[in-house]
Parts: sequence; C-alpha cells; structure tokens
Amino acid sequence: MTALLPGGCWKGENNLSQDNLSCLRFSVEESVWFQKGQEVSQLLSISLEPQVSIQEYDQYVSIRGALQLTGEYETYEGEHSLREYTNENQVQSISVREDGTAELSHQFPVDITIPKNRIQSIEDVYVSIDLFDYELPGTNQLQLMAD
Repeated sequence: MTALLPGGCWKGENNLSQDNLSCLRFSVEESVWFQKGQEVSQLLSISLEPQVSIQEYDQYVSIRGALQLTGEYETYEGEHSLREYTNENQVQSISVREDGTAELSHQFPVDITIPKNRIQSIEDVYVSIDLFDYELPGTNQLQLMAD
C-alpha cells in the first residue's frame, strides 16, 4: 500500500511562466505500535492532517510542526500475540470506550528547511497531504506509507 504526504509547493523563480508550480514531495514510512490490551481488531476510520507553521527567515523558509494521525478502531478481544512488544514509537494517546472501540492520536514531527532563493513568495508555500495508505501487519502494529 502507498500514500502521499506533505508536498510543500511553491512557484519558483526559475519558472518559464508564473503559472508553473514547483513542488517538493517527501516520502514517509512510519510504524506505530499498540500496547498489550490496546491492539487493533478492525480500523474504523483514520486521518492524517498537517499541523505546521511556515516561517520566513533571512536565508530560508522553515516548515515545522507535525503530521497528526487520528483514528478510531475496534479493540482486539482474542489471544494476544506472543510476539515481543516494543517500546519504540508507541501510539501517543489511546482512549478506549466501554463499547470496545478506541480512539488513537499520534504526531509525527515535521521539520523542513527550504532555501529562500527557491521561493518566489512565502504565500506560495503550503503543506498538503494528497493521499496516504496504511497496513496492519498485526494487531499491535500500524504502518503508514506516504509520498
């Protein structure tokens, strides 16, 4: 499965016309892990939204913030995997409801620097997520892939 992530796009100084749009695209592949008792049976919804600020400096433009992952899922009720649970990149926030569904929230940091000579106007710089995809290789792992 594949996904597209933040494309910081702007009109460049070297364009043949003002209508040409120059884009930078970034690939991201991340995994987040669920603790025992918070595993996923079925993902009900998922979204990935940029929460960034764009700041102009003398020599460069800085894009900083996070990609906010949110979702809702049914918790896993079966036998827990004997596989080792890792402390690496665990989902930052999970709230489990009485009905067995849960909400997840996780942030992936964003820190992009663009030389100012590649940008015509700061108003032309933005971050968007075109599309993304995910995979659940097990009940305790969520993999995100994006370009």
